Amino acid sequence: MGIYPVVTIYKAEILETILSSNVNIYKTKEYRFLNAWLKDGLFTSSGSKWRARRKLLTPSFHFKILEDFFPIFNDHCSIMLDIMNNCVDHDWVDIVPIITRCNLDIICETAMGVKLNSQICQDRGYRNNLERVGELFLSRAIKPWLWFDFLFFFTTTGKEFLYHAERLKMFGKQIFEKKKQEFLTTKHNISHDFNDNAVNESFKKKKVFMDLLLHHYFRDRSLTEEDILNEINLFMFGGHDTTAINLCWIFYLLGLHPDIQKKLQDEIDSFFGEENDSPVQPEHLKHFKYLDCVLKESESLRIYPSAPVIGRELLEDVQVGNYCIPRGTTCLLYLYELHRDPAVFPNPEVFDPDRFSAENSHSRNPFAYIPFSAGPRNCIGQKYAQLSVKVIIIRVLRKYSLVSLDPRDRILMGCELVLRPKVPLRMKILPRR
Repeated sequence: MGIYPVVTIYKAEILETILSSNVNIYKTKEYRFLNAWLKDGLFTSSGSKWRARRKLLTPSFHFKILEDFFPIFNDHCSIMLDIMNNCVDHDWVDIVPIITRCNLDIICETAMGVKLNSQICQDRGYRNNLERVGELFLSRAIKPWLWFDFLFFFTTTGKEFLYHAERLKMFGKQIFEKKKQEFLTTKHNISHDFNDNAVNESFKKKKVFMDLLLHHYFRDRSLTEEDILNEINLFMFGGHDTTAINLCWIFYLLGLHPDIQKKLQDEIDSFFGEENDSPVQPEHLKHFKYLDCVLKESESLRIYPSAPVIGRELLEDVQVGNYCIPRGTTCLLYLYELHRDPAVFPNPEVFDPDRFSAENSHSRNPFAYIPFSAGPRNCIGQKYAQLSVKVIIIRVLRKYSLVSLDPRDRILMGCELVLRPKVPLRMKILPRR
């Protein structure tokens, strides 16, 4: 592409060689197109800065902390179920905005500690800005003459990108200012002495995402305000948009396959019985083996991977069989094609959760299915995403059955920041009991 050598890869054995490397962890040049929004945070940084930031943030996603989020998952899901109940008499409903607002509220409260209530207020400002940034990012990526910043930001497209990026950053800054004031008030109430043992104990007990950022901002000054804003913007996007679109694809595919939906509902009913509205607890999830198979097959994961393409810039040569991919090469890793390799997934376009049963997947190369990437730079929030998705699916399918009204060949997709539907996912919501 111009002066840049590019190799596209969609075979598990080659992806394993690249993604397992502790050296070839640098993102491709296209990721810098997001710098006006995400700056140099965990998503776009590389080298020692990325390693330090990853080590700093990892404790926020410990399973014991994630378990504490289940009441929040359930609360916002209950609001969503009431909204869905108001739609049962409609001829059809687009499932995307319903799911998206629920996930936006969840990430705001779990990671940021802020109640957004977008399901009730239905404020589309953040969502509209995010979707437009994704569209403009793609528009720039496929037009090499816009790769130069000085030219891009001089164009109408570049100015619009900056407009929406600034509004996304303003949203993150409002969250930061609110939490900073709450933090300072709490500290003052606990003790006037910043080194007081009571304050130290409160830090140790609270390690959720925003608290961890503020801890390092106030205590050891290892993070600046800009560092925190960069991570807030990233996790607001990554924590709700990818998960929301995953859920939309799940419900869409289940709505196309009533037999699989019924089998999943039977598994859920066998545990919960006739009761269809009690909260889901962490210990419940180990009972749903078929749910795990459905998620792997449908959760925007195999058929619709959230990130259909990821990129790496090689810092050292990579030997692949008899071939050498030289350093400096851009490697585009096509997960969309990887998950459709007929040698690994026969009849790859067929929706079949049994592909991921224990007997069918035990000998499969682990790099043949990597929806959250793999290796040292895999997705830091994948466990969080999986838990929230499971809770929402269980709650929805206990109460409703879903019918998708359009076949897959009618659903246009856009590969922007995530693989999202570009037309409404029209569904009929049917109450079960």
